[in-house]
Amino acid sequence: MDRIKHLILIKGEDLTADVKFCKYNPSTKKYDVSFIKNGKTYSYRYTSIEWVKNPEVINPDNVFIKHGDRKLFQIQAISVFHAKAANYWYIYFSNGREKTYNSQDLNISYSCLVENEIQNCKNYLLELASVNDLKGDDGEILLQKQYEK
Repeated sequence: MDRIKHLILIKGEDLTADVKFCKYNPSTKKYDVSFIKNGKTYSYRYTSIEWVKNPEVINPDNVFIKHGDRKLFQIQAISVFHAKAANYWYIYFSNGREKTYNSQDLNISYSCLVENEIQNCKNYLLELASVNDLKGDDGEILLQKQYEK
């Protein structure tokens, strides 16, 4: 199962990484779930499975996330799944590690740069900086170079 697009909770536990195949069977009114490790298929009551699709995709550059006292960094991708009981944040890190967090366990702060007014102001300052005459030894406009960082 593609963890960035799907979240499968079985009896409240995230087992997406272990699931090879999941399909609702209308004749039995159960989910048939095949697992990667043993290749077996099990049937689960409809109420035991929550399959959340179409997550909200968050740009990692626009959020600061802490889990407990530890800041999460080198985040490559974030998918937020809005399940019935809670929101789950699937985070894929640059080193290949991945983890799903209950949003209640995270401290999430959004960058002010996602706001249109702030973005417009930043773009205006960048334009002003590009016409500044102060240049470095390499000929680049210093103020513009600093704003781009």
